[in-house]
Amino acid sequence: MNLLPDIIYRNYKGNSFSGKLYTHIMYIDIIGFTAMTEQFMQNSKEGAEKLSIFLNEIYQPVIELVKNYQGDVISFAGDSLCVLFDNTMTSLQILECAVLIEETFTEIKNKMIDKENVQIGVKIGLAFGHVHWEICGKENFRQYFFRSQTITNAYKAQAICHDTEIKSHKSFTKPVLNKRPVEEFTTLRKEMLNDLKKDSSLIQKTQATTDIDPQTLEAIQAEFYPLIHDTYSYKGEFRQIVCVFISINANIDMFVKAINELIVLSEDYGAYLNKIDVIDNPGPVMLVFGAPVSYENNVYRAQALVNHFRISVKKIVKDYENFMANKSVDLSSRDYTIELKAGISFGNAFAGFVGSSLRSEYTCLGDTVNVAARLCMAAEWNTVLATKEIVDLSKNWFQYEAKKALPLRGKSFELEVFALNENVVRTDDFYDNPFSGREIELIFLRKQITTINKGRAPYAIYIYGEAGVGKSRLIHEMIRKEANHINFIHIYTDNIIKKSFNPIKSWINKYFKIDHVMIPAERNTIFDVNYELFLKQLKHSKDKRSDEFYSELKNKSDFIKSLLNIQTSNPQIQSISPKDLYEIVSYVLNRFFLALSLIQKTCIILEDLQYIDNDTYQLINSISQNSFNFPLLFLISSRYNDDGSKIPLKLADLRIVEIPLKVFKHKELSEMVEKQIQGRLSKELINFIGEKSGNNPFYIEQICHYLLENNLLIKKNKAFVPVQEKIEIPGTINALIVSRIDRLSRELKDIIQIASVIGREVDISLLNEMLNEIYQSHNSFEQKYRDIENEQIWVLIKQLKYIFRHVLIQEAIYDMQLRQRLRQLHESCAISMEKIYEARQEYFLNIAWHYEKAGNEDKAKTYYMQAGDYLATQYLNQKALEAYDKVLELDPENLTYLEVLDKKVKIYNLTGMKNEENRSIQEGLIFAKNIKSDYFYMRFLTKQGDFNRSISNYEDAQENYEKALKLSQKLNNFKEEADIKGFLGIVFLRRGKYDEAKACFDFKIKVCQTLNDIKGEAYAISNIGVIYLRRSQFEQALESYEYLKMISEKIHDKFGEILALGNIALIWYNKGDLDKAEHILLEEIRICKEIGDVNRISNAYNNLGSVYWAKDDLKNALKYYEMDKYNCEIRGDKHGLAYAIGNMGLIYYASKEYQKSIKSFTYWAEECEKFQDYYGMTTALSNISQVYLDTSQIDLAIQVLEKNKNICEKTGDEGQLSLTIGNIGSIHYEKGELDKALECYLYRLKLILKNEEKVNYFVTYSNLARIYAEKYCHDESEAYFQLAIKEAEFLKSDKKLAETLSDYLRYKLDYHLPCNYKHLLHQIEDLAAKLNEDDDIKFSVDIARCRILSLSHPEKAVIEFEKLLNNHTIDQNRGLIFYHIWRITQDPNYHQKALEMYKQLNQNKHEYSYRKKIKELEANKPKF
Repeated sequence: MNLLPDIIYRNYKGNSFSGKLYTHIMYIDIIGFTAMTEQFMQNSKEGAEKLSIFLNEIYQPVIELVKNYQGDVISFAGDSLCVLFDNTMTSLQILECAVLIEETFTEIKNKMIDKENVQIGVKIGLAFGHVHWEICGKENFRQYFFRSQTITNAYKAQAICHDTEIKSHKSFTKPVLNKRPVEEFTTLRKEMLNDLKKDSSLIQKTQATTDIDPQTLEAIQAEFYPLIHDTYSYKGEFRQIVCVFISINANIDMFVKAINELIVLSEDYGAYLNKIDVIDNPGPVMLVFGAPVSYENNVYRAQALVNHFRISVKKIVKDYENFMANKSVDLSSRDYTIELKAGISFGNAFAGFVGSSLRSEYTCLGDTVNVAARLCMAAEWNTVLATKEIVDLSKNWFQYEAKKALPLRGKSFELEVFALNENVVRTDDFYDNPFSGREIELIFLRKQITTINKGRAPYAIYIYGEAGVGKSRLIHEMIRKEANHINFIHIYTDNIIKKSFNPIKSWINKYFKIDHVMIPAERNTIFDVNYELFLKQLKHSKDKRSDEFYSELKNKSDFIKSLLNIQTSNPQIQSISPKDLYEIVSYVLNRFFLALSLIQKTCIILEDLQYIDNDTYQLINSISQNSFNFPLLFLISSRYNDDGSKIPLKLADLRIVEIPLKVFKHKELSEMVEKQIQGRLSKELINFIGEKSGNNPFYIEQICHYLLENNLLIKKNKAFVPVQEKIEIPGTINALIVSRIDRLSRELKDIIQIASVIGREVDISLLNEMLNEIYQSHNSFEQKYRDIENEQIWVLIKQLKYIFRHVLIQEAIYDMQLRQRLRQLHESCAISMEKIYEARQEYFLNIAWHYEKAGNEDKAKTYYMQAGDYLATQYLNQKALEAYDKVLELDPENLTYLEVLDKKVKIYNLTGMKNEENRSIQEGLIFAKNIKSDYFYMRFLTKQGDFNRSISNYEDAQENYEKALKLSQKLNNFKEEADIKGFLGIVFLRRGKYDEAKACFDFKIKVCQTLNDIKGEAYAISNIGVIYLRRSQFEQALESYEYLKMISEKIHDKFGEILALGNIALIWYNKGDLDKAEHILLEEIRICKEIGDVNRISNAYNNLGSVYWAKDDLKNALKYYEMDKYNCEIRGDKHGLAYAIGNMGLIYYASKEYQKSIKSFTYWAEECEKFQDYYGMTTALSNISQVYLDTSQIDLAIQVLEKNKNICEKTGDEGQLSLTIGNIGSIHYEKGELDKALECYLYRLKLILKNEEKVNYFVTYSNLARIYAEKYCHDESEAYFQLAIKEAEFLKSDKKLAETLSDYLRYKLDYHLPCNYKHLLHQIEDLAAKLNEDDDIKFSVDIARCRILSLSHPEKAVIEFEKLLNNHTIDQNRGLIFYHIWRITQDPNYHQKALEMYKQLNQNKHEYSYRKKIKELEANKPKF
């Protein structure tokens, strides 16, 4: 890599530093470069890289031509080259070179139009004359520049050229034409060259010289470019930079002095001095901060350098004046002034090499560079202009004044511009945000600070923590709270200019109010005044030692002045050797700081110990050694070393207290973000900022600022959420990270850059494979990995896996690499993953992503398709959809499009995304029809049938399936035919056409067996199981579902598994094992959530609600019915919605909200009738009849039940038939037709025993026990009561058991049958205690207790009954109390009250029990 012009290389090698020669200059300018730049830079990073690639494609052949004609590029200027030729070359040879360059550009131009639709051209200017060159700077930090009117003439010649034109200055034209030209500039053409070549023998074939020794060249280039010596192997990177352009207006002698000073400052401040332009004889200087090496405070360094340079040039001028004055030279006629102007900008840029292997330069390209150059051009002399980004990042350090906005070519907006003042303003109170997260540490620190006392060994408090963890903020907050009590000497170490005592000088200047802009005399005066004030305060100190210190320091001010470079006339200082002066100054400073502690309790704060220079270190140490018995404390903050160790500072034998600061915990993170954002925060936002910041307080603050300033937060559900997952790393954070990376060796940096492509977590086996492929070796990298771990870049989380310590570290390392290199690395990563992971499907998505990033679209498409299929089988539905979308994005061709659309529709159906499902189906039908694909048209007809079936549009679904069936038969596709038949069978099943449904399922089973399709066979068998379930053939149904469950588990089919579980739960529900049904349904819901199946989860919610209903858990029953209802509404499932609303009617019924329940059941029945769902319809009608019975609307109940009975007998639904028969029996009972009621209940018992409807055993046994009791068949009644009690216990229903035992006790008491009444009562009381809120059970207990008491103590029983009257206001309860008091006392009054009450109750609601009581009371009327 040749970075130096040959003339500079050879002369520097020969120890020559300036000179001139008489030769030719060619100035080449690319036309269209600005337009090309603006086009490319619309995508800043990709654009900058693309720009560098195209520049190199242009420069490569041009530089090669130039070299062949003994020329050399002496300046790169973005879109132009300045070429200097060997003075042995003739003008005619130079012209021939220009013509060949012109022809080369024509070829390049055609390629560029084809490739990027970019128009480019070339203008070439030629001149001849003297050229001066100069090498300046200091050892190991050199720079060169050229100056010449000849260069200016060549530049002017090209400036007036048209596209693809050569013009020459008259200095060049004369020797070519052999006559003096009339015009200053002449157009030269190829034809003219051909004519001249016929008449001249001057044209000779030449070739580039190759006598440069590579090792010598590298050594010399290291003198000129020490910062980029380690980057030769890199084409470039993306970096956040600060770009500075400085123009210097001065005569050549003063210019050289200024440049030499600028070179020194560049080294001090860590700037890369890129170039000194040649145009303006000489032109502006370009400096870069952040490339090729970055520091964490690049923005500050850039501005500090500019202001320092401003001061330095003033000093250069002043020194020159003094020098000439000493020689008595009159300067009135000389121009020796130096004027400066500059532009500063901040942002992303390409940083790398431009040119060719023959000649190149390391530079930066992009808007950041362009803006800085334009600001420099626009600035007035002695003005520095900066962008708003610069101002925002440095408002606490520098002062700015807003200027008029500048229009920028190619931009739709004007640029905000600010002028930099010369004053550096370090503001200690520059924290805008409230203190947060370190309250405990602050309390501890303040407690330690208050221990500063005389007579005790002083403390040294160390605050350790990584960058950004809040060390400075904690110190600032402590100072703010304690400033009135303690004198704080706040010393900031300097990571920029690590010169002797630099931090001490800065603090002393501030203490004595010395400013660098003051003239020497003013500085002297101000210092003297403030030093006298210091002595006065010392003299008035109450400390007895103050007199001693006063006497000692009274005449020592000149030594402090010498440290501050303040002029002094003290002859003693002039005569002291530097070594002795250093020791005296150190001693005086020691005594000065101790004296300050005598004036007021003092805390010396040393911030950023890691940057301390040795002399400051020695001074602080000497102060600590003499600080015993002084009211003095040391507070030192420091980062850890890069390897995580602590930086030691041994201070005598002080008592040491350490305060380690760690990153925030989640609570502190949330509190800080809330204070920053000032609004309600979503969990998503907290997690987002936590992940990005690693809970580092500084990172949190900067990310919050970035999100707010760039409007990247929106409100969702009244809480802030981030707009996007990926954000650009804020510049303040990026600078910290990149500066850390730049401290690594080149080899380690290479490894982590390659690793960053893998992701935050790095599989070492994969990284090894990549490194071996890239380096074509099989070396072990284990030690390098440990070195990186020791450098705190990543940590080992498990064997063979590292994780970058911070997600932003990985992102910063990744983002700084060129996209061309990243594409190569992603390709390498994908290939390596294929080798290591072979055919493991879980890695397909990652492999696809890497191939996409590599630009290998074919491979990416293949893997995305395979990844989507795999993810769909794992029910990772959203990820599967994203993978399929990637396929379409990469290959929107017809058949691929339909294939992917088909797969997406299946997921939309599963997840209930109805709009997307329907839209995609319609797209697929249209697309398939247009390209005449019968296969895909059949597929999407089937999908349309699935869609219509899912929204209960069974008629249209049947039509869709029948059309698809015909196409499958036409295509002889037996698999599709069988599947469609299966879907058609489900439609028949839903419509109650069980025979047609079974025929479809039987067909599918037969085909699946032929094709060995065990999954399809299992689904078909399970669908037949539904028919068995509807017909209450539970054992056959269970066998079908168990088979489906077994097959589904075997082939890992989650959908089949939940289908089986849901139906198995229904069987156990019907068998009365509610706990088992509940357990299975909860498992079904878990799997539904896991795979995102919103269709089946709706059914599961409904069924679980029914289980809780059967358990008398009305609260949970309503909860799950409402969840089902909401789900159905979202999905547009009208059929499912009918069931949800109908089941909610059960809750209303239990709550005796009869109107609501009738409305719900009626809706259920009407909707099911529309869908021809007779099972749902009969269930709803049965419930309606029960409400009519409970509200004594007997005739309506009979009508509904007769209709229901006919439907059940027609469909063969014995389950619903048994329920209907039972309800008819209840009507006969209410009418007092006990024999007919008994007949119905016995018929129902026969049906439920046959079909094992255990869930209905209890109610049937209870009804039979009651009927037999009424008929005085005590043996039968006793038997059925015992069976009912057993079933209530089996159902684990405390309420049912309490009600049954109450009925049983009442039966025993009514008929005076022998029984252990008290034992039975205690059982009921225990259950009533569990059912704390059930007033009916409590009342039953109270009545039973009184009745039992009446058997032995009737008088007491009456008293207890009368007490009950005071507690009960319900007519039904009061009537029963009146009745029982009458039975005991035969009191006519109670007889009358009881009779009136029951007559009233019977009038409101006709009940058999009321009529029976009335009959008994009327038969036993008292005689008066």
